[in-house]
Formats: sequence, structure tokens, C-alpha cells
Amino acid sequence: MFESPSQRASHGQGTGWVYLAELENMAIWLCDGDEASASLRAATSSMDTFRGSAMVKRWIHALTTFEFETEFGASAFSDTLERLVEGRRVRLPNGIAFETEVAARLSVMEQLARLPDNYRCALLLKEGHGLSVERTAKVMGVSPASLRSVLYRARRSLRFG
Repeated sequence: MFESPSQRASHGQGTGWVYLAELENMAIWLCDGDEASASLRAATSSMDTFRGSAMVKRWIHALTTFEFETEFGASAFSDTLERLVEGRRVRLPNGIAFETEVAARLSVMEQLARLPDNYRCALLLKEGHGLSVERTAKVMGVSPASLRSVLYRARRSLRFG
């Protein structure tokens, strides 16, 4: 099972590198192995362009960015994390604000890991991959009205408070 970032020691790694490692760990957990997401596997089987955990890592990052900006406003360090996730060279800032942002995104990942499988899948497809409600509903095999309900509940579950 995916161990949330708070369950694991960072072993002296920089905050940004911990974030990247956790994105990769969660993507692998969702895509491969015995505990892989059944909802995600079923939904992505109809997507010709699906590229496995590498794609899901980007979806998770997009979702944490969306949630972070929704709850806390636009971030000064978003470009740094974006470049890190894309594999481009970055010089990680040492500022406390950056560490605060990364901690908030890791918190979103922890909450995402605890969501029911279909909630997590719906959020990843809709918010992470950017599919429309109609396309997400189709690949998940549910009605658009049902998907809207699932998305509402999933977003409520991710609220900070």
C-alpha cells in the first residue's frame, strides 16, 4: 500500500525531491501491482494514449496544483515544481514558503490516497488529465449526473479545514 509522506522519513532529501519521489511512488501504487486502482485501470483501458504511471504522475501533480491554488491562492514556486516534475534542471529554493507549498501538496496527496478508488479516479481523469465531464463519465462507465455527484463528494473530501 502507498505510504503517505508523513509515514516515511525523508532521509535528508530536499523538500522538492521528496515531493517528486512521492509523486512517483503514488503513481506506481495506482498503476502497478496487486493494489492498483481498479477504477483507473478500467477507465484507462479505453484510452489509446494512456502511458501508465508516468502519465499518472503528471495527473497527480496537476491535481495537487489545482487543489493548492484553489485553497491557498497562486503560488510563487509553481514553476519550480513544474520544472522538477518535467525532469528539467532546477535549482530548488531554500525558502520556507517553498517548503510550506510542498508540504501542502503532500497533504493533498495523503488525502487523495485515502479517497475511495472511484473518487480518486474521477478526480485524476477530470482535474488531473483535463477530460470533460462527459468524456470522464464515458470512460468510467457512469452517467454524467453520477460523475458530477462523485466529483462533488471527492472535492469535498479534499477540502482543508
